[in-house]
Amino acid sequence: MSSPNNMPTITTGLQDRAALIEAFLASYANLEISESALPYLASYSSEVLSLYCPDALELQAAFIVDEQSEEAFLGIHLAPSLIEVFNAFPVLSELLSNRSGLNAFMALAEEISHFHQYLSVANSNKKISRFDLELQAEIDKVIIGALALSKAFGNSYVEALVKILFDEAIFNSSLTNYQQASKIAEKFWKEHLRAFGPGVIFDQRFRIHLQKATRLTGAEKRRMLDQMIRAA
Repeated sequence: MSSPNNMPTITTGLQDRAALIEAFLASYANLEISESALPYLASYSSEVLSLYCPDALELQAAFIVDEQSEEAFLGIHLAPSLIEVFNAFPVLSELLSNRSGLNAFMALAEEISHFHQYLSVANSNKKISRFDLELQAEIDKVIIGALALSKAFGNSYVEALVKILFDEAIFNSSLTNYQQASKIAEKFWKEHLRAFGPGVIFDQRFRIHLQKATRLTGAEKRRMLDQMIRAA
């Protein structure tokens, strides 16, 4: 794999948030972090985006992968406007206490989820689609956000978080069917909130089942999530 060599300076605050997201993924999903996403964070020029991922030109953040015969070019693009939000709120509680900061944190969490899910599947010599990456990220975002809010404020606010992430979702990319992935994840989270209440992410039974689903790709993952919804 190759990382970008045109990377601007990524602030310590943003690096700290990315490291926190990775720590949550590793601990909650029992995910082995074989390589950190931090060196792959960049704000790419329009020329680079046009070459590797034109759809990202209009996005605040995007996971970029360009698979060649011998290696894959990977990167996580962060628009300058997104980086500015992290610069403005270097303290986690300050970042998460306003909507622009929460949105920025969730955008970063989504792309880091893509990065690690891609690596996990690549290391097992399996294939994964953009849709599968997006579906996993829609599940991961709630967990990461709730754990971050718990760390910052002592309360996961998971019900409010689910409402913000799904009831107010806006889809502005054609890379895959984001709306379908979001609807699957929305049903998953709302059914489990009804069944388990606001303590859902801390329920050990739920966590064990989710760890199993995280390791699956494609139709198998969707079937298991559907089974979890019916059992909730």
